Amino acid sequence: MPLLRGVRLASNRYCVLARGPAPFTRCSDAQLVTRRAFTASQPTRLNRADLVVSTNSDAEEVSRKATDLVDAGRWRLCNNDRGIERDFKFTSFKATWDFMNEVAAECKAQKHHPEWTNVFNRTTIKWTTHNPEGLSNKDTHMAAFCDAAAKRHGEQ
Repeated sequence: MPLLRGVRLASNRYCVLARGPAPFTRCSDAQLVTRRAFTASQPTRLNRADLVVSTNSDAEEVSRKATDLVDAGRWRLCNNDRGIERDFKFTSFKATWDFMNEVAAECKAQKHHPEWTNVFNRTTIKWTTHNPEGLSNKDTHMAAFCDAAAKRHGEQ
């Protein structure tokens, strides 16, 4: 089976291509796939098939919460639909660091940690569960917590 890769095009459409010798291939209409519309005006429920939910979590609840997070416009699916991630931007390094400290304290309380990076006033946070693998209730809880903490720390 050939390896597939998605090439993002305008309007949240993807071209699914088999990996081959040619680096660029023109997509036919049959190869175009609409992934998701990320607009608040027309919320779209994630299909259960869009997510890989951890076996220790309620699939319907995780799907509902993930839909709310993605439809708010900032979170996106990642890790082959096994996680969610978001970029945050603050006014200064100190505001970013204070935000990360607040998230770290909640991580300790929840016994769940993110994959994250920080460069000056920007932070990217990825939530996924490694064992059992997939998106879990803890991931969606922590993502919502991050949204609230970002607001408290003056996210731009």
